[in-house]
Amino acid sequence: MNFKSNFYLILILFVTLSCNENKSNNKAKSSENLSGKYHFLEDTGTQIYLPETFERYSLTKYQRLLDSLTTKKGIQN
Repeated sequence: MNFKSNFYLILILFVTLSCNENKSNNKAKSSENLSGKYHFLEDTGTQIYLPETFERYSLTKYQRLLDSLTTKKGIQN
């Protein structure tokens, strides 16, 4: 390889590494300000972290909410 191709490879590597550092710093800063709690998903056994304002809906309540939203859209059109 010649000097020019080595230079571009090093430049690409540097940019990639600096972008990764910014992402990890942003994640650390944003997670410090979040207040919430873990919720358990029964289907998969997964726990997810959601904000305090999250409200859990039953399937029927969620379907009613969706129906009311689609009905409102139909009326507006």
